[in-house]
Amino acid sequence: MLSIFKKKDVKNTRGLSYYDRVSLVHNLNDLISVTNPESVQQHNTSETIKYNGVALSEITEEKVMDMFDKPDFVIDEVETQKDYKVMFYRHTVDKFNFLLQFHFYKSHFFFVSNTISTAGPLSNADTEKLIQRLATKYGLDLKRDARKNYDIKITDKSNNIIKIIDEVSFKMNYINNSATNQQLMNNPDFFSTEPEEDTEAQIDDYI
Repeated sequence: MLSIFKKKDVKNTRGLSYYDRVSLVHNLNDLISVTNPESVQQHNTSETIKYNGVALSEITEEKVMDMFDKPDFVIDEVETQKDYKVMFYRHTVDKFNFLLQFHFYKSHFFFVSNTISTAGPLSNADTEKLIQRLATKYGLDLKRDARKNYDIKITDKSNNIIKIIDEVSFKMNYINNSATNQQLMNNPDFFSTEPEEDTEAQIDDYI
């Protein structure tokens, strides 16, 4: 599949500390918060929610690589969960900078978050342009809220979600709200923590 993005021809100098900071998930509570969003405006669409032309239920790590090639960075462990992976991409189209993070658990796609910025502050005209393109795609009338921001949740017939966050940063989160993903998050071992070390026994080794 031909990507809609053109990658900047610059060296990626950002490391783990940066990507760990911008990642939306550090524990199970973070994941639940992202994938079960509330919103001022809620809309239903008869269109299937897709990202880069691919239905959310069909996104795999391989298809992400087909879309965008090799990631700029990968986090392959979150908290103590070694089966959780986040693939990051940084791309630029026109004046817009896109920071993408694709979240997977045991190869199941959970969501992609798209943080959009420009060289300066994202203007009202910029956000209006982005929102109206989305509104046209999904046949919706999307408006700003009383704060003059966009706080929007779009749901399709499969219960998949686009959550628009217009705060300090402007984000579009595409959430695969499948029954399988919900079952995985309800598993008590999903983000289980490692047992505490027996430090008393370790102290005995030194005295």
